[in-house]
Amino acid sequence: MGEFDKEPVLRDFSVTSRNSFSADGSRVELADFSDETREPRDHISVEQPVPKDSLSILRAVVFLEDAINYRSIFHKTDRLSLIVLRVYRSRLVQWTIHSVIFILHVLAFFESPSSFSATADIRQHAPRTEFPCGAILGVELVCLLLLLGDCIVKSYLLGWKRVLREKWIVAFFVIITLSVADWSVSAASLCDERIRVRRLFRPFFLLQNSSVMKKAVNCIRRSLPDVFSVLLLLLFHIYLFAMLGMLLFQPMEEKPGGDFGTLKNAVLNLLVLLTTANNPDIMMPAYSTNRLYFIYFALFLVVGLFCFMNMLAAVIYNQFRGYFLKSLQASLFRRRIGVRAAFEMLQSNNNVSVQSILLLVEAASMSRSSRSSLKEALDGRAVEMAAPEFQQLMDHLDKDASPPPLRPKQPRHRVLRVLQRIVSHPRFVFFGSFVAFANVLCITIEVSRSAGQQIGGDSVLASINLAFTVYYIFEQSLRVWALGFKAFARDWGNILDAVVTLLLAVGEGLFIVQNGISFGGPRPPHTFTWWDVVRIINILILFRLIRLLRHIPTMALVAGTLIDLFRNLRAFLGVLAVIYYAFGIFGMQLFQGVITYPPTDNGTSYHQLKYYANNFDDFGASLVVLFDLMVVNNWHVFLQMYAQVTSEWSNLFFVAWWLFSVVMGINLFTAIILEMFIMKWDNKQQQANNFSAFVPHSVHELFRQQLHEPAEDELISELRKHQYLSFSDHSENGGVAASENQSERLGVH
Repeated sequence: MGEFDKEPVLRDFSVTSRNSFSADGSRVELADFSDETREPRDHISVEQPVPKDSLSILRAVVFLEDAINYRSIFHKTDRLSLIVLRVYRSRLVQWTIHSVIFILHVLAFFESPSSFSATADIRQHAPRTEFPCGAILGVELVCLLLLLGDCIVKSYLLGWKRVLREKWIVAFFVIITLSVADWSVSAASLCDERIRVRRLFRPFFLLQNSSVMKKAVNCIRRSLPDVFSVLLLLLFHIYLFAMLGMLLFQPMEEKPGGDFGTLKNAVLNLLVLLTTANNPDIMMPAYSTNRLYFIYFALFLVVGLFCFMNMLAAVIYNQFRGYFLKSLQASLFRRRIGVRAAFEMLQSNNNVSVQSILLLVEAASMSRSSRSSLKEALDGRAVEMAAPEFQQLMDHLDKDASPPPLRPKQPRHRVLRVLQRIVSHPRFVFFGSFVAFANVLCITIEVSRSAGQQIGGDSVLASINLAFTVYYIFEQSLRVWALGFKAFARDWGNILDAVVTLLLAVGEGLFIVQNGISFGGPRPPHTFTWWDVVRIINILILFRLIRLLRHIPTMALVAGTLIDLFRNLRAFLGVLAVIYYAFGIFGMQLFQGVITYPPTDNGTSYHQLKYYANNFDDFGASLVVLFDLMVVNNWHVFLQMYAQVTSEWSNLFFVAWWLFSVVMGINLFTAIILEMFIMKWDNKQQQANNFSAFVPHSVHELFRQQLHEPAEDELISELRKHQYLSFSDHSENGGVAASENQSERLGVH
């Protein structure tokens, strides 16, 4: 997953230039570092001398925020730059940048030919909604200028000398320049040109905006040499069997240019066979002649599919895991550097007071749970902390503070207290899940018995469904009363049950208003009534059974792995989206409008299967074709059709897509799933009862035990490389201290 670290947290900071320190430095207020997007905090002041000035505290806050998000601390550290940096990282600015990138990519659906038509089927000639050229070009120009401003701000914060060493930023300026030049051509021709090169550049903006995605790209790039080694062996395997197939089957070809009529056809058909898309079709002509020919195809698949393809997956997994752990180690090192830099900004005589740490925790932008966890860890601590203790304290950034127990108010009546204990017991949840299972079973029986018939609301099961709905409402009301609303809302399972019950009650109520309590009356044919709505909502009751998964260890582990996958796979999903976008645009540029109706040749499989909606005539249709190709079922149909209407060189496009999406993408996704599941399984075995599969874990938490802590010398050596701060040796114990006037010495204002 590349770096597999957290994306920069999008937060909004309000940083003022005023300092709230008194003249003698005895009072520090937090107005300068307020976090307006977090929970509201009371005005906090520390009535104790703080040995550092406001700039040092501001630096410590920024360094800690860098550590929280696994970012580098090697940026400018003067007051103006730090204020600009915090504003740049604010929620508003970051969401603006993300929105601009999203809008820029979505323009492909609006640009001519637009994807806004009822169907992509070329037989129906559905009218398209075309949008004004000037409006689209105007939106695109605004997006490009905003992205240019984003890159300029980044360059200012890093310093121009470092920018020249950053390949991504240099490439950003080049691509922006080319995009604006191509935009000028479109404006001059009023969008009449067919080839728009800048659309192929757009995925770059998505990649460069995420450090995690850039690391993922590096992970894939470093895996390519070993992957190509296995691919060469696989290509030799295909070539060998292609030559053998031509010797065996060419004499029995009914027409020239058959499956093994030429070397190109033989290689291409065997490549498709490797994906099993044309199996056993390609085998049947020879097998019908002599059953021993089965050995040829079986041997090809056993060696190619079950050996080489699995070896390819193993190579990708091994390379991914090695770079994955290196990336996590680098992320951990950046966090330790950020924490140590924050310590050096606050330390006095190699120690930091607890009051200074509390000030830092309150001022820095972090999640509410991390702030609460740090405050809990600070309770009962000594007055001062050394660097190792400070590092250990910051490990609580990844931990959630234990929420205070919520005890519901006990009723006075004895019967109500007994009822409260019954409803609060976990077995009451089991009983509710059993009722939900019975409800789903009843719906399944009804739908199965009524298959092919018009179902009305006059069946006996309709009344049973009303009874289930009444029970759900009664059950949820009792649980809210017994647990208390706050305790009830703390569990995601209770929220899911309440939402489903609310939807079910609304649908059932509207159905009764429309039809009456008797559920009687005939139903008009081919209509969709409130009864259908109620039954659809009833299917959602099945989600209540998910609560039982946490009590089945293996199923809970699988479900927990899926939860962590959705949480930590943003980088690879982004890379996959980039590949889809680039190939979709490129495919549309190559094959737009090449398939026509009525066809000139009805004998192709494409026309026989009526694949007319699968084309590259617009961007939306292109994405659908790419997904169908990724599944590799009948993908040879597309190869044959586009080779016929264009040229045989079109096969290179489809084979390249197979390599990137299936060979690399799917295998890499499999490697991630394996690694995540193995780590969760190992953690479960080690932690036993203290491990919860349903608690989301970041990849840093899951793999922390496999990483080594950086040595003190490594941290000090890295700190001394900072361009804008000078960390000098302490004469007594070899520690480090930051020089306050280094920014002035470097000419930074």
